[in-house]
Amino acid sequence: MTKTLTAAVLILLSLVACQASQVGVGVACAETQGTTDLMHLGQAEVGEGFPYTINVYLPPCYEIEAEREYPILYLFPGRGSGPTTWFDAGVTGVADQMIRDEEIPPLIMVALENVEGDLLAENFTNNVFPYVEGRFRILDGARYHAIGGGSMGGAPSYRMAFRYPELFSSAALFGSGIILGEEGQVREWLDAIPAWRLPRVFLNTGFQDDLLMPRAEEFKDIVSEFGIEPYTVFSEGGHNYPYWVSNFPVYLRWLAEGWQEFSILL
Repeated sequence: MTKTLTAAVLILLSLVACQASQVGVGVACAETQGTTDLMHLGQAEVGEGFPYTINVYLPPCYEIEAEREYPILYLFPGRGSGPTTWFDAGVTGVADQMIRDEEIPPLIMVALENVEGDLLAENFTNNVFPYVEGRFRILDGARYHAIGGGSMGGAPSYRMAFRYPELFSSAALFGSGIILGEEGQVREWLDAIPAWRLPRVFLNTGFQDDLLMPRAEEFKDIVSEFGIEPYTVFSEGGHNYPYWVSNFPVYLRWLAEGWQEFSILL
């Protein structure tokens, strides 16, 4: 029994080491920019979830390093925004620069539609997420899956991370916080998650964001009750994408730290 257990642990360690080797910084070609593709998905891709549009960022050398797998970040926009909003605001340029400077490992980013009319993002969970995971070379495990959103897009981000901690290891809220009246539900979700699997949380809200700053502070207080200490960037700024994108270098560095941390549980 002891030998069997030892062998199993060694196998797990080797798998983790193999994945860790794929999230190192640097790329193996001369490309300095990633590529983006606005993909209009039909019934063949997302079944009953069609039509749905995603905006996909693939890092430099994605096509050349054909065996490499990558962490992934899903991004929800706010109300009235769409799958082009985050990329138009500059997050791909931030990622390109940080990958070139070897501040972060290469990653895939997928910008999504807003969730107006689908507040629990069921279409994303049931149809879009499985398509993306099967279409691109993504590292296995929640550890390498992050989800974030701006404004109202922050709500599906924490809902996904708290309802499906086996899928996502972190949630990022930009200019967002807990939905009024959902405090009890969030506590129920968090109470059901084992301590070792509690997601990491990143919060970025501007001091001039008068409507959402109280919601962000309330969100911080609630998750802290369950042992989650959010990384908070509360600073001068308003409720807009330029402010949130200006803090993306901090966010991506924080996100990459989670990919490098040793854990065989996620």
